[in-house]
Amino acid sequence: MVMKNANLIRGSEAQDFLRCRKRWKWRWVDKLVPKRTDDKLLFGNLFHKFVEEYYKNGKCKTSGFIAMKNMFNEANVDTMEQTELDDLWELVSEVTENYVNYWSEKDDVSRVLATEFTFAIPLIHDIVFTGTVDLLYIDYDGKLCFKDYKTSNSPEKYVKRAKMDMQIRRYFWAIQQLLTGEGFILEGDDWKPVSEIEWFKGLPNKPDRFIYDIVARKAPKVPELLKKGGLSVNKSQDTTYSVYLKALIDHGLATKDGDTEPKYQEMLEHLLAQESQFGNKFFRRIPVYCHTEEIENSIQELFSVAVESSSIKKSIESGDIYKMSYDPIYRNVTDDCSWDCPFEGLCLSDMDGSDTESLIDMFFDVEDSQED
Repeated sequence: MVMKNANLIRGSEAQDFLRCRKRWKWRWVDKLVPKRTDDKLLFGNLFHKFVEEYYKNGKCKTSGFIAMKNMFNEANVDTMEQTELDDLWELVSEVTENYVNYWSEKDDVSRVLATEFTFAIPLIHDIVFTGTVDLLYIDYDGKLCFKDYKTSNSPEKYVKRAKMDMQIRRYFWAIQQLLTGEGFILEGDDWKPVSEIEWFKGLPNKPDRFIYDIVARKAPKVPELLKKGGLSVNKSQDTTYSVYLKALIDHGLATKDGDTEPKYQEMLEHLLAQESQFGNKFFRRIPVYCHTEEIENSIQELFSVAVESSSIKKSIESGDIYKMSYDPIYRNVTDDCSWDCPFEGLCLSDMDGSDTESLIDMFFDVEDSQED
């Protein structure tokens, strides 16, 4: 198969097609992206750049920070105020520093195979499933693992989502296909058959697990000295065991072994109880294992969505869609539209018959590249 002529479909496109066909058309057919920089999206992109270079360069924190700073300096931030930018940079710097400090001793990455690992697996005819895995690696037990980073202040939603996340199950299938010699891997700007990729040979015959690496868009707060002396023992404060212990030590209120007054000991025990082998409320790593049946069902659904969306896309491009007895580009309005859709304003204008073309020119750019 020649990848040059392939019709690529990403998991995120499939989800948008299922979520709302209006949204799908604007993003994946018209290729619209908001002109205004989204601070949450920029935070996520900066963090992704940090961990990409951090792991690529042997867990080198300096490499990660340099790459992240370069991306920040080159970002299109014309629509953001300087105070927003300053706050954003301060926050992402603090979060990445805490991330490295928290996971450095617990990290199970033994050998990094690839960062931003992009694959392509043929489905049918010219339709190809493609996606990008943030990190593909061998753990200390010699098992093949992969992970995605998610920046969110609601890690619990990913705990729930992991149970039925089709994207994860499709990635399991894709990696399994690659391990059998089927599919392509993107190296630089070129798609290469996996059979020609030397470093991919000799890997375990299947991936063991996927990891949701959840990072909160906030940093643990360092407790300050109270006017009456000592540190607050308010158990609702946004901090962690290690940060609180360090503050006690810095102020001479505890030894490095954690010996301290009973009230602080109780506070430390409370904070420690909020942590587990999977992390805390700021950093969480959620392992996901998949059964064969789950994986097969996810691909059957992807196949159906890919065929249908590809057919509709071709009808739009050829103009045949106007000959259909119904309009297949219908919207799905939910309570989530106000926060999870960048096209909400455009959609409202489209609904009441306003001039959407002028809104598109004013608030959106056309961007060909789309990522998961």
